Amino acid sequence: MPTDTNVITLRTDSGLRGGPPPATPRRRTWLVAGAIATAIAIAAGAAWYLTPAGPTLSAGHPEMLRLGFSPGSSYAYRVDANTTTTAEVQGVSRDLSTGIKGTLRIGTETVRAAWAEGHGDLSVLSLVANGAPAPDAFRVRHPMRLHVRGPVTRGMSFETKQGLPLLLLPMLTPVLPARLVVPGDVWSEESAFWEEELGGEAEAFTEFVGFEQGAGVRYAVVRGSISLALPESSELGWGEMSAEVTARIDPEGRRLIASTGTVHFDLRIAAPSSFPVNRMHVFGDSSFTLSPLS
Repeated sequence: MPTDTNVITLRTDSGLRGGPPPATPRRRTWLVAGAIATAIAIAAGAAWYLTPAGPTLSAGHPEMLRLGFSPGSSYAYRVDANTTTTAEVQGVSRDLSTGIKGTLRIGTETVRAAWAEGHGDLSVLSLVANGAPAPDAFRVRHPMRLHVRGPVTRGMSFETKQGLPLLLLPMLTPVLPARLVVPGDVWSEESAFWEEELGGEAEAFTEFVGFEQGAGVRYAVVRGSISLALPESSELGWGEMSAEVTARIDPEGRRLIASTGTVHFDLRIAAPSSFPVNRMHVFGDSSFTLSPLS
C-alpha cells in the first residue's frame, strides 16, 4: 500500500486564543449523541465473534473491566469512519464531508499504572471527500495517550494537512468502572476524573450489558455516553463534545476487540495559517467503527 507521510500534517495543539466559547446550555446527557447524521453498523468482517442471541446477563464472577498495555505492543483494527462538518469563518460557512476505510495501528511505548503513551498510525486505503474519491492511499501518524479505563486523552483527532477530519476518537471504549462489576451494573463518572486527565469537565455514564461468546472466547459488552466541556488548552479546541460508544472487551486479555461510536462536536479551533483569522467555528457529527484486523 503506498504511503506518503510527507503530504499530510496533523494539528496536535489547536488551543484557542481570544473570547469565550459560544454559549451552549449545560445539560446532563444520558443519550448524548443527538442529531447524528450517520450511524455505521459493525463491519461484516467482525461478525465472526458475535452470537445470534446477543449479549447474555449471566452474572458469573464480578469483573474488573480494564484495558491492558505493555511496552512495545501493537493493537490493530480495521476502521470505517464518516464525518460531516460545517466550518464558519467571518460569517462564511463551508460544509465538508469525509468517509474513510483503512486500518488503525496503535503502538505503545511508555506504560504507567493508569495509562500508556505511543503512536497511532491511520492508514487510509480509501477516502471520499465531499463526494470525490481521493486518488491515492496515505498514512496519518501522531502521538496518542490511552487510559486503561478507555478514554483517549491525547491524539483523539486524525486529520489531513488541509484540515479534513478523518477520524474522531475520544475513547476506545465507554468509561470503564473503578470497581468490580457484573452484567446489568450501571455507573457514572463526574468531573473529578476528567479534570485531572483533560483539564475540563465531563459527565459519563456506562452500562455493563452482558457477555457474548465466540471463537471460544467470552467478550464483555459495554455501552455508554460522555459529555465533555473542553478547555482552551485542549488539543481539539474550545467548546463541547459528546459521544456514544459500544465496545466489546476481552476481560481476561484486557484488550479491545471491537468498538463503534457516534460523536457530536461544537468547537472553536485554530484556523490554518492561510486564513485571515486565528480561529474558526466548527461543528458536526462523526461516526466510527473499529473491528478486528485479521
